[in-house]
Amino acid sequence: MKKKLSTFKKELIAMFFLVLIGVGLPILLTFEKTTYIEINSDQDLMKHSDSGQGTSDDPYVIENRYIVDQGKIAISIKDTTSYLIIRNCYFANNFFYGLHLENVAEGTVQTDNITCFSHSRAGIGIFSSNRVNVTNSILFQNNAGIIISNSNYTNLVDNYISVAFPALDQNTPKYDGIVVDNSTNVAIISNTIEKNARAILLENSNDCLISSNILNKVTHISFSLDSSSNCILFNNSVTRYSFYSFKLADSHYNIIENNTITDTEKAVYLSESNNNIVRFNSLYLNGVGIEDFSSSSNNICFNLFRNNTGYGIDLSGSNYFSIHHNSFFFNNFGSSSQSFDNGQNNLWYDAVLLEGNYWNDYNETGYYQISGNANSTDLYPLADYSSYT
Repeated sequence: MKKKLSTFKKELIAMFFLVLIGVGLPILLTFEKTTYIEINSDQDLMKHSDSGQGTSDDPYVIENRYIVDQGKIAISIKDTTSYLIIRNCYFANNFFYGLHLENVAEGTVQTDNITCFSHSRAGIGIFSSNRVNVTNSILFQNNAGIIISNSNYTNLVDNYISVAFPALDQNTPKYDGIVVDNSTNVAIISNTIEKNARAILLENSNDCLISSNILNKVTHISFSLDSSSNCILFNNSVTRYSFYSFKLADSHYNIIENNTITDTEKAVYLSESNNNIVRFNSLYLNGVGIEDFSSSSNNICFNLFRNNTGYGIDLSGSNYFSIHHNSFFFNNFGSSSQSFDNGQNNLWYDAVLLEGNYWNDYNETGYYQISGNANSTDLYPLADYSSYT
C-alpha cells in the first residue's frame, strides 16, 4: 500500500517552494534562530542538550533548533557515548551537512522530524556510527538526502527526499536520495523519494533491506546495487522517468520481489551479477522488462510483464538462467517473440515441474520460440496465468 505524506509534511514542502521565490521564510517555522552546534565529547553534548541525562532511559534531547546560513555544519556530533534524541529541528543553507554524525557509540542516537534544506553534500551524514535511526524527516534540495558510510544497522524509515528541479542529464547525474557505502544490515523502509537523479544507492553494502519505498520521477537510477550482496528489495513502487529502475552490477544473492515498476526505460538491469532471484514483480509500460549482460544462474519467476515496448526479458551473454511461471502480455508487440536469449544453457521452464511461462501470443501448439542466437524455447508453455501471478 502506498504511503501518504502527513499534512504537516505537505505543508512544509509547500513552504519550501515559497522560500525559493522569496516569500516563505517568515512563515516557515516559529522556532527561534540559533547558532550552529559542534559536539566532540560527552561533555559538549551535555552542555548543548535541552533536557535529559544521557542514559538509555533518559537520553539527552536537542530539539526545536532553527539553524540557517551558518557557514558551518548545523549540528556536528563526534566521539560521543551518551544517548541522544534530536527532534523537531530545521537546518538550511549551512556548510556541507545539516546533521553530521561520526563515531558515535552504537545505538545511542535517534533523530526524528528533522528538516534539511539546501546543503552541498547531504542533509544528513552518518559515518562510522552503528544503529542510528532517522525517521519522519524531510530532506529537500540537498546534493544528497542521506549519506551512510561504514555504519551498520542504520534504520531510515518514513522520510521524504526530493528536489525542486530534477537533474535531467543522465551522463552527469546529481541530487542523490540515499547513499549507502561499506555498511551492512541497513534498513530503508517506507520512504518517498521524488525527482532525484538517483534514489537509493548501495555500494559494497551487504544484507540490507529496502522495502515499501515509493519512488517517483527519478531521472536516472531508482535502485542501484554495486558490489552489494544478500540484500532484499521488496514491495517498492517505481513510476516514471527512470532509465534504470533496479540496476545490479557485480552484486550476488539478492532478492528483488513484489515490486511494481512502470514507465521506465529498463525496469531491471543485471550486469555480471549471479545467483539473484527476481520474482513476483509487476513490470509494465517500460522499455524493457528485465535486461541482463554477462550474468549467471539467476532465477526469474512469477513475474508479470505487460505492454513493455521492448522485450519482456532480454539476455545477452547470460548463462544458466532459470525462467519459469512468468506471464507475458503484449511485450515487443508486433514481433515474433516477447523475449530474447543470446546466452547459453538458459532454461525457460521449471525442470522439475515441467512448467514454463504464459505467453499471450502462444498458438497453443508445440513450444514457444525465444528470439536470439541461443535458439532457446519454452518447451512447456502454460495455458493459464491466473493461478501463479
